[in-house]
Amino acid sequence: MADNMRLTLDINKRATERAKAEASEINPKSGTSTRFYQYFVIEGREAIRRLQEEAEPKITANNERFVKKVADVENAPIKAELNDKIKVIKDYVRNKVNSGIDARIQRINASRSIPVRTDSLKLLQTIQMLVDMGADISETDWKMWTEKFAGHYLEEKVFAGLAKKKGIDILPASNPERSIENLETFRDMANHTIERLDNPDGSLYALSFVSLTNKGLNELMEQIDSDLASIIPADKLTVLQRLKDAKEHAYNKDNVELSVKIGSFINRNIDKLATPEEMQESLYAEAEEFIQKGMAAEKGSK
Repeated sequence: MADNMRLTLDINKRATERAKAEASEINPKSGTSTRFYQYFVIEGREAIRRLQEEAEPKITANNERFVKKVADVENAPIKAELNDKIKVIKDYVRNKVNSGIDARIQRINASRSIPVRTDSLKLLQTIQMLVDMGADISETDWKMWTEKFAGHYLEEKVFAGLAKKKGIDILPASNPERSIENLETFRDMANHTIERLDNPDGSLYALSFVSLTNKGLNELMEQIDSDLASIIPADKLTVLQRLKDAKEHAYNKDNVELSVKIGSFINRNIDKLATPEEMQESLYAEAEEFIQKGMAAEKGSK
């Protein structure tokens, strides 16, 4: 039991380290969650590989020392222990990946019924008035409003309907059916690979999933992780980038002390900031406080 716990904790630690390293460089608006699950699969494969490498010399030694019948008896417990540990790893990785995908699908379905926000309702009512009175609305206005409602399913629906009255087609950022289809595609690829973690070389499909340079998979993950409806919650996805912006703004305003404090906060919490669905409310509140202070910094302020 202790060995099994060590195996799963090691996979979690290594996958988190990968996400942490990447989050320092990428724009978090692109998301990190799906890549994080790919890391889990990759680290599961590496954990199994290490176990196989530990067992192989023992099995080979028995094969060289004994006749086949005796060697088979000597190797049986070694192989049984190896297979048990491989099963633990596969189950752990499979549960982690599938529970994460399930959570994102639940978020997408929940997003279909999130009410229009108060400030958005006021803006939509204003747009309705402008449309009804035949006002001349500029392309820039439509673009800004589109960005305002992007990712909010019902707000986009209402806004698209208003734009339609002016002969303008708005392509919604929210597409629950497409989003769920993408997640299920990723799930199928991940589960296929997980089943073959002890021998991914036997499947080109599995090999492609554990490759960080797989263009098709990278494009799929980018589509999934840029889908605001499946991020838990969407506003927290941009926290890391906003912190970086606040740090830079404070520095540009010569408030080096505040800039350093924000930088230290980022470094201490980069792994949590890199996986926004796991961010605690207390950390989120502290991050927001730093963001407000950094963006409010003025020349000569301390």
